[in-house]
Amino acid sequence: CALPIFKWSTIRSGISATVTLSAQSWPSALAFDGTDIWVGDRLRQSTDAGYRAAVYRINAASNQVVAKIQDYADQDPAALAFDGMDMWIATGGPNALTKLRP
Repeated sequence: CALPIFKWSTIRSGISATVTLSAQSWPSALAFDGTDIWVGDRLRQSTDAGYRAAVYRINAASNQVVAKIQDYADQDPAALAFDGMDMWIATGGPNALTKLRP
């Protein structure tokens, strides 16, 4: 069962869009870079090596997935932050920090 991401509209007081990433998604972190929503996804897709996780970029205006930015093996993208220029991804597996340029 996929866990969808809901876009809440304060103007219309309700859900205005739903984005579903995959059947085994587990969205764990969100960040906004001024244009796109970044989603840390604890994708529970079993592989021989464990599970896979990813970071997705969703266009906030169209509600469409723009890209699957990074693929992680046995790591959870636990937190995302945008500093005005780069997106920072903290992963829980090896306690690493990754910097991506949007």
